[in-house]
Amino acid sequence: MLFHDRPRIGSLALVACWWLAVISPAALAVDTGIQSPDGVIGFAAASPAQSATWEYKPTRWGKYDIEAVVSDAAADAEVQVEFAGETIVAKVADGSPRGGDVVVAVGRRYLAKADPFTLRASARKGSLTVKSVTLRPAPEGDPIVALPTGEILLRARDGTTHSVTMRYEPAAIKNCMGYWVNPADWADWQFATKRAGTYEIEVWQGCGKGQGGSDVAVDVGGKRFEFKVEETGHFQSFLPRALGRVRLEAGPQVLAIRPQRKQAGAVMDIRQIRLVPVDATAGASDEAKAVIGARRVLVLGDSITYGGEWVEFAETWMRLQYPYSEFELINIGLPSETVSGLSEEGHAGGSFPRPDVHERLGRALEQVRPDVVIVCYGMNDGIYFPYSEERADRFRKGMTRLHGRAVEAGARVIHLTPPMFDALPLAGRTLPEGRDRYPSPYEGYDDVLARYGEWLLGQKERGWEVVDIHGPMRRFVDGKRGDQPRFTVAGDGVHPNSQGHWLMARELLRYLGAPPALVDAESAEALKAMHPRAGEVLRLVQQRQRMLKDSWLTTIGHRRPGMAKGRPMEEATREAVGLAARIHEEADLQFPGRRSLWNGFERFDFAVAGKPVLVVAPKVAAPGRPWVWHGEFFGHKPDPDIALLGRGFHVVYLSVPNLLGAPAAVESWNALYRELTTRHGLGPKPGLVGLSRGGLYVYNWATANPDKVSCIYGDAPVCDFKSWPGGKGKGPGSAGDWKLVLERYGFKSEAEALAYGGNPVDKLAVLADARVPLLHVYGDADEVVPWDENTGVVAKRYRELGGEITLIAKPGVKHHPHGLVDPTPIVEFFARNAAGPGAREWLARHGGGPVDAAGKPLIRKLGTVDVDLVETTPIVFAGRSWRFEWVRAQYWDNKRGTNWFRFRDPATGETTPPFADGHEFGSAFVHDGTVYVTGTLRPGRVDVFASRDLKTWETWTAIAPGRYSVFNTSVCKAGDEFVLMFEIDKPAEEAGVAFTARFAKSPDLRTWTVTPPECNYAKDRYTAPHCLRWSAGWFYDFYLEAHDGYEMRVVRSKDLARWEPSPLNPVLKASPHDKVIANPRMDDGQRSRVANAVDRNNSDIDFCEKDGRLVINYSWGNQLGVEHLAEALYDGSEAQFLRGWFPEK
Repeated sequence: MLFHDRPRIGSLALVACWWLAVISPAALAVDTGIQSPDGVIGFAAASPAQSATWEYKPTRWGKYDIEAVVSDAAADAEVQVEFAGETIVAKVADGSPRGGDVVVAVGRRYLAKADPFTLRASARKGSLTVKSVTLRPAPEGDPIVALPTGEILLRARDGTTHSVTMRYEPAAIKNCMGYWVNPADWADWQFATKRAGTYEIEVWQGCGKGQGGSDVAVDVGGKRFEFKVEETGHFQSFLPRALGRVRLEAGPQVLAIRPQRKQAGAVMDIRQIRLVPVDATAGASDEAKAVIGARRVLVLGDSITYGGEWVEFAETWMRLQYPYSEFELINIGLPSETVSGLSEEGHAGGSFPRPDVHERLGRALEQVRPDVVIVCYGMNDGIYFPYSEERADRFRKGMTRLHGRAVEAGARVIHLTPPMFDALPLAGRTLPEGRDRYPSPYEGYDDVLARYGEWLLGQKERGWEVVDIHGPMRRFVDGKRGDQPRFTVAGDGVHPNSQGHWLMARELLRYLGAPPALVDAESAEALKAMHPRAGEVLRLVQQRQRMLKDSWLTTIGHRRPGMAKGRPMEEATREAVGLAARIHEEADLQFPGRRSLWNGFERFDFAVAGKPVLVVAPKVAAPGRPWVWHGEFFGHKPDPDIALLGRGFHVVYLSVPNLLGAPAAVESWNALYRELTTRHGLGPKPGLVGLSRGGLYVYNWATANPDKVSCIYGDAPVCDFKSWPGGKGKGPGSAGDWKLVLERYGFKSEAEALAYGGNPVDKLAVLADARVPLLHVYGDADEVVPWDENTGVVAKRYRELGGEITLIAKPGVKHHPHGLVDPTPIVEFFARNAAGPGAREWLARHGGGPVDAAGKPLIRKLGTVDVDLVETTPIVFAGRSWRFEWVRAQYWDNKRGTNWFRFRDPATGETTPPFADGHEFGSAFVHDGTVYVTGTLRPGRVDVFASRDLKTWETWTAIAPGRYSVFNTSVCKAGDEFVLMFEIDKPAEEAGVAFTARFAKSPDLRTWTVTPPECNYAKDRYTAPHCLRWSAGWFYDFYLEAHDGYEMRVVRSKDLARWEPSPLNPVLKASPHDKVIANPRMDDGQRSRVANAVDRNNSDIDFCEKDGRLVINYSWGNQLGVEHLAEALYDGSEAQFLRGWFPEK
């Protein structure tokens, strides 16, 4: 069992007093309590009596369930317990026989302090003997009920703490489980789910400075989810941690959280755990949502549907594409059945007429209660005769009747036209037109079915949903017969083979929005290729459908003799539930192992074939699930990996240290490759990263598997172990590692190693033949891995072999530092070569930069860097990062008593001399070696300050006082002119509803002309402007608007008058990540202020590009004057960031 099986109220007395078994006889004589590791406190009477008294000093406060064990109780006996200043009375139900023990549930009470207390139990009425009292930790809140959204919120107060010191802390600023200093303490929550479903687990954890790193496990639904506690800067700054997805069946549930290892003084604080229903229909078309969002889908049809492959193929795609859907598909196709009620004379040798679906339709609708009905009839409805208007009318009326009854029952109906009839396989056994009887099919019967299908398609005008399968099947077969005259998909002319069933299924899938690559495929092999576990999911779907349909047919009843009797429905349903759970597990591509955060991305640590593996997952995987694979030194110079994660790549590392690329390392890599591609669906060709000695790993695996590699990036890579660690060239080598080479490669002597012809420099031909592109970054003064003995040899030989290699030299650089200051060339190399066409198109559509799960530009919030600070601008000046700051009068370290401006080096904390006394709402702009700052001298003057050294400032006025009431300002360069955006609330005729953006233009940043009044955004509502940018002909206004709190949003315009909002708004909104402490210099008082602050806005965004990414400043707070400064990053260019908010359609 994963969960602690603890006794409950009403247990046998022996179980209720389990703790008595561990108390020595001597201890029984002491009138005190004994506490278990779970926090249960037991009090045993020293000797049987009508009352007992104990003294006890608890280790925690909190709520307790009180149980008493009594014996020899009279029929009317009542027990009285005095605890924590209260007296509680409980009746002993029906008394007890002499010598017999009874457990009495006394009640639930709150112990407000962990102070010594006296506990007394006695007979209130009647006679009884007190034997013991037990205090069990109890939840302090209410029973847990799902929210209207389906979310299950497990608040700290609603859980049960099984603890010695950890407890629920009710103070408003805490409201959490805290004092978690004992790693043996744990907690659980009990709740119920009304129906099966998949939930995202989200733990809100806080952790103070220097206290992170503890390992914790969450157990729920029979699964364990492990995570590493992240430091948030304060125990009451809570960060939501996504732990993964769990599928819960309907019924009672328990979620438990247990520390596995304590890293520092305390484990963490917990405010709540959220179980958020996964949107099973995310990304689905409206048609698909109707099916996968249904509770039950009923499929009706004849023997072709009973055969069921087309139904199985369709369900398999839906399970793979929407793995969290919970719809139940029930196939009750019945051989020989019609919707017309017709049956030819002598059907089945005269043994029975064709069944009529209407005979069982009412029972089926009543018992199944479907939300969707999929219908496929027609093959039998013309009874294989030539076309007859009378028979066609029976088909039309029967189908109309079925449609109407299903709609009346509350179902949505999807009709399929009849599949094709193929006379070719029946050559010589079909009959011509003009006969009275047709003991064999009419040779032109497919034309009859075509006419039935045409009528069905015509019903679309009446609002019917109709999918044509007849026409596409006919066209496919006719096309194949151009060069295969005997081609068929139905060996008996009627019942499709597996390919025929696929042709049926793919048209339904086309209607449901499946991708062209799938629905244009000729066989179900394309279905199996779409997912690494598709074959197993298909097998389970088939097993489930084939078992259930006979049970449903038997339960509903029918008049078709010769059908197998299905298993009892209760038994079949029980097995079907188990199969459904296995289908969900196979379809869900979750990684196992312990979760932690790596630069804001989820990291998974687990083992494959006994070797440690880590995988860092993107917020959303790019099409094809591309990935990069590190040879060694994962995490060193992480910028390229962070940028690639944002672009939908996974990042992988296998730890096999000290193998130096030897055959054993290659075998371990082979095992991991199989696991990641076949079990977790990563793409077939990773990009490889070989840093230093990692070059031996990546090149040796690549040359053994050239068809499995997309590209290789080497960073000062070892490409010949004779150079390093052998030291047989210019470098000193490494004696210890050289010894490892001899051992790991199995060389009997150094001479054998020196004669070895299997180094990367020797095996490049297979990579050149496979057209694997290479990128090497190196220092041309590398003293450890001399570049000319490694990269230089690779480059010369690879080019001679016709291979493509790009070299980036770092003049004068030694072995360290690795990487590039701006990782863009590395990122673009992988994006170009390791991402497939689908991924590249997806990236281009989103601007080319990092993307989050919602398709927005991925902004990684780092957290708070200062308090009481807003209106800042990050800039790069003279190659150095600076932050412009408006120091408000109320700033915590402002001793000058006024508003003023300055610049700060964020890395060192160095600040420049103050300037612009009295000015507010400033922003900075760099142009041509000069820093320009615009600032407002309230109420309405905007001044410009200019400096080339951040010390001496020239100033002039841009907007004269008198007309406008001005607040925020921002400047950008647009072509050959400069544009100033300024925020106004007056005059009313130009501001409209405060606050509004107005604009001025200048050719030189000195003389400014205000644009016409129509150049504004926006007069109809609050749209406070904060940041203006220009790119590729577009102006971008980042502004604040009131929605759920106050959010940063963005609009764009070519003329400053007509604006287009981003479909991805908001840009930023308040979130728990705002309160994470990102500045280690912040003191305890500031950390507490951040933890306890109101967070209802994200505002005042500004940003600049440096080293291939954007540094973003923004503020958060209560929107009433208390604001704090936070920082974020976007791992791409400013142009990509701006384009990303307006994705291509």
